[in-house]
Amino acid sequence: MSGMTIFVRDLTQEEGNRLLRIARKGADPVQVRRALLILASAQKMKVPEISRL
Repeated sequence: MSGMTIFVRDLTQEEGNRLLRIARKGADPVQVRRALLILASAQKMKVPEISRL
């Protein structure tokens, strides 16, 4: 049985920049983690790779 991989949609430049800002300078650890997950998925990283971040 073949597994299916789902990624987030392509991000706009503005969205990507905002997520990078949150990932680098965010004060809320939950927001930082979410930003990193979305950025990783947008770069077509698979779940096992993302889980190692």
